[in-house]
Amino acid sequence: MIRDGIIDPAEDENWRETAKEWYKAGKMYRIKGISWWEQELPTQEEMDNGIKNLERVGNKVDYIITHSPSASVITLLGHGLYEQDVLTKYLEDIRSKVEYKRHFCGHMHVDKAVNEKDIILYEQIIRLA
Repeated sequence: MIRDGIIDPAEDENWRETAKEWYKAGKMYRIKGISWWEQELPTQEEMDNGIKNLERVGNKVDYIITHSPSASVITLLGHGLYEQDVLTKYLEDIRSKVEYKRHFCGHMHVDKAVNEKDIILYEQIIRLA
């Protein structure tokens, strides 16, 4: 969802200037090791493990709780502003295969019920009972 890219200080000795220019231009970016880390995205092994665990319970759970929303939710919220990444696509795959009551996420920094099942939380607290 980092539409304009990631600035890598190890590859750009003038990264501070690049960041200033991108900021002035209104670009959506992150800086590697400062505001973005590779570990933010799950490995293929971690995603495969998630799929296996869901299959073990018949692809049926009460709640899905993640930081990021699925690709379709990103599309609805961003109106083309946000790009999908490996994680949002993975979550979309889960969303289409798994029977669930609610998917809670928080990455978007808003409190919003996108639909009956997909809920974005930021400051709101919801009781699960």
